[in-house]
Amino acid sequence: MANDHVMTLDKQLANLEVTVAKGFQEQRQRLDKMDGRLHEHTGRFDRLEDRISALDSKLDVVAESIRGDVTTIRELVTGFMGEMRRTTDSIRKEHAADRRLTRLALADQVVRIRKVEGGASTSDN
Repeated sequence: MANDHVMTLDKQLANLEVTVAKGFQEQRQRLDKMDGRLHEHTGRFDRLEDRISALDSKLDVVAESIRGDVTTIRELVTGFMGEMRRTTDSIRKEHAADRRLTRLALADQVVRIRKVEGGASTSDN
């Protein structure tokens, strides 16, 4: 009986060793699969990093181009605004000169009208 008990324990230990060995083997296979997947993902991440780097470079070029365009537009607008200020100042000065000329012309007309009215009133008397 003791011998049967030892034999049973020996079989159970052998089964346990086989089970543990199978478990380790299955775990190793799972780890190998995961390692393969990890390498696939690492390759994907490398390609994504390359694409992001290329897009980053493209954005830098586009940003530099836009910066140049904005600088050109700013310079044009600044020049245009300066020209508009000069034109506005010229128009104001011309308008002021026209008003002075009109006032002088009206003042001359007032003098003429008074002379005419003055001459007409003396001839009526």
